[in-house]
Amino acid sequence: MHEKTLHNTAYPKSKKLWLTVLKITFSIFFIFFLINYVEYDKVVTILGKANILYILIVIILMATNIYYQFKKWELLVNNLIKEKSKKKILVSLFHGFAAGITTPVRSGEYFGRAIIFKEKPLSQIIIATAIEKFIMMILVVFVGSIISLLYLVTIGIATYLIIIIAVIAIILFALFAQILNSPGSWKKIIPHRIRKFKFVEDIMEKLQFLKNVNKKLIIKLVIFTVAAYFIYILQFGILLLSFSSEGNLINALWCGSLVMFVKTIIPAVGIGDLGIREGAAVFFSPALGFTEAAALNAALGLFFVNLFLPSVVGFILSFRKY
Repeated sequence: MHEKTLHNTAYPKSKKLWLTVLKITFSIFFIFFLINYVEYDKVVTILGKANILYILIVIILMATNIYYQFKKWELLVNNLIKEKSKKKILVSLFHGFAAGITTPVRSGEYFGRAIIFKEKPLSQIIIATAIEKFIMMILVVFVGSIISLLYLVTIGIATYLIIIIAVIAIILFALFAQILNSPGSWKKIIPHRIRKFKFVEDIMEKLQFLKNVNKKLIIKLVIFTVAAYFIYILQFGILLLSFSSEGNLINALWCGSLVMFVKTIIPAVGIGDLGIREGAAVFFSPALGFTEAAALNAALGLFFVNLFLPSVVGFILSFRKY
């Protein structure tokens, strides 16, 4: 028998509605708080002086960003779900954008991607999505830890904080190296006696499709993940420069890495991480040579380009039958 369908696992409509309303309310409140903190006149003035060419470049890079995300998802779906249709895979990705934007830490994306794969087990889609997210999280936290360490050194924060971050980075690197070296070793974590229980056997049976997660697949995923990560911080960096008459690209990329790091390690309760990204940008920008107003505009612009627009496309596609 197939597993429970997506509709059976969803929240009641009334609960989903209230959660969505609360998230929208929080996001709007926090953004208004930041605008008031930075000063509304400065935000609007800088917005009016934006470099249009830079903004167009960021929009063009959006297509590159989506391409790398598609390639990651295609690799996982081809190898784990055994689905080869590029059209279905692309539509699944956009469904995920639409479902994820209104849920905490974009959790709806796991279910959104499964909508078009009706004949496939929901658990496999969720686990495949989790693998993609996990690799990105490891990369962001590892790089972000190093970047944060450099930032703390720059602003003269206490040494013990630097040591803590360095230890976290080393642990993450060791964890990822172990996964890369032995991608199938997850089974060994479960003691043999525990594996004898029926429910554990059932779970492990459902996870058998993970045997196709090999070193070659992980290396390809890492390559596409690195590319997607670089495109993301490049977009933020260019947007930051488009709203600023000072600063340089290196510092702008540095700021982008810090923003993505904070956005990843702090659970968001708003729409599409709205609020966390903007707060981090406003916090880090002054020390790196940018105004708070420029950083706030850059963060909001990144949300609009990378999350809002793809989500609109996903929402439109959800009304079509495939």
